[in-house]
Amino acid sequence: MNARLAALTPEQRAELVRRLQKQRSARAENVAPQKAGEARVLSFAQQQLWFLEQLTPGGTPYNVPIYLRLRGGLDVEALRRALNAIAGRHEVLRTRITTVDGRPAPAVAAEWAVPLRQFDLRTLPAQEREPQAQRILRAEAARAFDFSRDLMLRGLLIRLVDDVCIFLHNSHHIAWDLGSKAIFYRELETFYKAYVLGKTPVAPELPVQYSDFAAWQREWLKGETLERLESYWREQLSGAAVTLDLPADRPRPRVQTLRGAKRNASLTKAVLEQGRTLSAQSNVTLFMTMLAAFGVFLYSLTGQEDILIGSPFDGRDREETKDLIGFFINTVAFRIRPAPQLTFRELMRRVREVTLGALEHAQLPFHKVVEIVRPPRDLSRSPLFQVNFRLQPGPPVPLRLDGLEVEGPYVVDNAAAKFDLALELPSVESAAGFWEYSTDLFDRSRIDQMAAEFDRLFAALVTQPDIPLEQLEFIRSSRKPDTVAQSSSKERNVSLDANQWTNEQR
Repeated sequence: MNARLAALTPEQRAELVRRLQKQRSARAENVAPQKAGEARVLSFAQQQLWFLEQLTPGGTPYNVPIYLRLRGGLDVEALRRALNAIAGRHEVLRTRITTVDGRPAPAVAAEWAVPLRQFDLRTLPAQEREPQAQRILRAEAARAFDFSRDLMLRGLLIRLVDDVCIFLHNSHHIAWDLGSKAIFYRELETFYKAYVLGKTPVAPELPVQYSDFAAWQREWLKGETLERLESYWREQLSGAAVTLDLPADRPRPRVQTLRGAKRNASLTKAVLEQGRTLSAQSNVTLFMTMLAAFGVFLYSLTGQEDILIGSPFDGRDREETKDLIGFFINTVAFRIRPAPQLTFRELMRRVREVTLGALEHAQLPFHKVVEIVRPPRDLSRSPLFQVNFRLQPGPPVPLRLDGLEVEGPYVVDNAAAKFDLALELPSVESAAGFWEYSTDLFDRSRIDQMAAEFDRLFAALVTQPDIPLEQLEFIRSSRKPDTVAQSSSKERNVSLDANQWTNEQR
């Protein structure tokens, strides 16, 4: 056994330790159903979104509108019943949140009907149907959820011709995340097929509900656990630069509006394969390689050698929660430090250590990390970091409905951006990523230029990983003054006292 342990790489040993700790922790601290009559609470992540909704009610940046094209004989009533069955199975989708004495008061609806609005475009001329369908989809994506009244799931059907329609499902992030989509599609397939056949659906009983996880989380994140997590982030982010001013087309508004847009992003199959090969050779994951490349890209734009990049972390690390729809995502800060004398391979290895440490301590809610760092509160930008990076874990989750041909899923652009700039890249060549950007700051032409530059930079990095960054032609040519007007920090910053910021987050 000792010989086998000695043969493990540092990354493998760290992974083994994490798994053993996770198994021990899971056995000792399982999520359990709440007792009858026990008050329901929001998770930390939910409370953050509820807080943001109180600041700017009626916003839609946290809507998750996704649509699919269905070809064949759709059984609309079976679809409707399947949606209601899923809402009945997952209480978080029918939890309404009122405000009592300034605090959130969640309550689960005992009766519900998932909205499924229908539009029939068959009477329109053929050339007008698709444009009208897209207008309807955008309007639905821009329709806000009312936490106190609405279910957190709603559907929409657009009939184009007799055997072709568009099905959109829209949820709010307060009850939904990327992992929720896979669970939703799996159950929708099961329930729809059963109802089409006139049978009673059979699904394993869920051991807990999301509200049980929320209550467990608040009890778990105390004492030594909380101290250990806070200690790590306090040390990791000590002295970190909490602003990143990218070259922009307009001065930053005094208050962040969250208005935004998306643009497609993709990497060629050949470049993606080169990235995978380099990752394997350097004992890092593809995520680490792409995160490092994104850090170099931001360095090339700003000259900044201390960069914080946010990225989502899926908190379904308990057996009881793996089949739950809900908001388990926490945003994690990765501190990337590119430097002129570093090679890309050296940076990748540093990013590996940063990533492993961050993910091992990713359970501390983001707002508590903000409380630790206490950055000057600037209403014009998101705290700690203004850029976000995501890597799709695999190909898009498919939906298979009995007797239907399904195309998608596709994300509707809801004209929102939670950060100045975000990049989501595919991990497989069959998928497509996107750039998401603040339209207050950037024109589409600048984002087009950034996207093309990143593609060239990534190709250069994975083919020349052992050349110091300062010697890469792309880095030298891109480090030139930008003539875009930027408002001064004194003009654009609206700061709050650190204690006031902490109190608001609570």
